[in-house]
Amino acid sequence: MRSSRAALGAAWIVVASCGAGRAGLMSFEEFARVGRRAPHVLSASAGAGRLLYYGSRHTFDPADPQLGDIERGWNGFDPTLAIIEGGVPPAPATREEAVRRSGERGWVRFLAARDSVPTASLEPDRAVEVTALRREYTAEQIKVYYVLRQIPQYRSGGAPGPIVAFVERALQQTARVGGLAGPPRSVAELRGACARLLARLADCLDVTDDWFDPTVAEPRGYTNRLSRSSGAFRDRHMVDLITRAVRRGERVFAIAGFGHVVMQERALRAAMDDDPRRSW
Repeated sequence: MRSSRAALGAAWIVVASCGAGRAGLMSFEEFARVGRRAPHVLSASAGAGRLLYYGSRHTFDPADPQLGDIERGWNGFDPTLAIIEGGVPPAPATREEAVRRSGERGWVRFLAARDSVPTASLEPDRAVEVTALRREYTAEQIKVYYVLRQIPQYRSGGAPGPIVAFVERALQQTARVGGLAGPPRSVAELRGACARLLARLADCLDVTDDWFDPTVAEPRGYTNRLSRSSGAFRDRHMVDLITRAVRRGERVFAIAGFGHVVMQERALRAAMDDDPRRSW
């Protein structure tokens, strides 16, 4: 399983950590200025533990060359634990099923199942996140946000079924989160809520990614601001989770959208004692 770092390929942008004192997350203003792109890969260590954190662009295409890049990194790192953004999907039977159903996180789940590597979620408990967000937003605003933000990803995955049926399932699933059992409970109620909360959005089922971009100077709606709040909460959780796993000696292969890795890099570097001359 082990191979040289050179075998990981030129596409890897490996950022070696170097113990630089206490530091926090990158701000969204900083992120908007740096202009980094995927992949962004962070390599770090703490004691005997190691981290390879792959910052990807989201894909549901089984032919995407990024998947080969991820696999080369996985094979060269020999992980003892995989940690995945977006929760742990069921173990897929094939590469194509893995990616079409769950994107690049499904691909890492496939690799972990293939190599009998334990897998965990990078995500905080949703009910805990809701409690934190309720300091700024109503339960209705949060529920609408959680449901709507799934629509652009669903469409980018090839829209395997009717969008209305997908949104109905998303409403049902979100209602099971503590504190979000109330309205909207149907697509009709969702449209009514959007008309009040997001008046500039003509049809909530046509929502696009820019409604959730946390870096925009002029938000399209409260969803951009809520995305900032949610993103910061999730990033802090991810840093703590990864740091604990590495410090207990795990070889952690983590995957998340590249923006998360860029935002978290400074905090993770400060939390670990990596020697950039070390080879693993």
